[in-house]
Amino acid sequence: MMEVDSTIKDLSAAIKLNPNDPHTYQLRSEAYKELNLLPEALKDMSRAIELAPGEATYWRDRGWLYFKDAQYKLAVSDYSKALAIDPHDGNAYRSRARSYACLHDWKNAAADYRKCLQFKTKSILRSEIETRWALGDVCLKDNKFDEALVEFNYLIRHYPHVSKGYYGRADVYKRQGKGDLAKKDLEKAHELDYEMDPALRKL
Repeated sequence: MMEVDSTIKDLSAAIKLNPNDPHTYQLRSEAYKELNLLPEALKDMSRAIELAPGEATYWRDRGWLYFKDAQYKLAVSDYSKALAIDPHDGNAYRSRARSYACLHDWKNAAADYRKCLQFKTKSILRSEIETRWALGDVCLKDNKFDEALVEFNYLIRHYPHVSKGYYGRADVYKRQGKGDLAKKDLEKAHELDYEMDPALRKL
């Protein structure tokens, strides 16, 4: 905490010397974010955008801050501006999808999750699992059971040792009134969780 406070003081001093460097405002915004000082972080990111409106990263960073502050419409707007500048940013599509989901805009959320899946990332394994599960979840919430099953079945087929696919498919089966199938998938999901963490059996 003290290190972050010291960083903010140093960056504030740098801004006084050069108040027109957008990167310094971005760095101070990051420091404020670590302290959960969202108003201050938003103010600095807005200033960075004023100074460098063509920098997609700044729009995406402010979009995250708006999302964190539960201002989902503003988050969608900023992510859209980031994507207009850099249409190959898979993370921005995923983040905008989350914002759409918080607005219960299932259609646009699903479209953005599908777009995100077109891009490879350094952490492709984790990102694909999380993104496909989220896509299945918004399809389920939109009562598109067949589309949800496609995603959860994909996870089960390609990542059979990960429980998320089974949990998701169990939710679909429950919504469809297929209690026996839901129970079977939940048992499998729990068994996989136990294999990952044997201590869970004691809970």
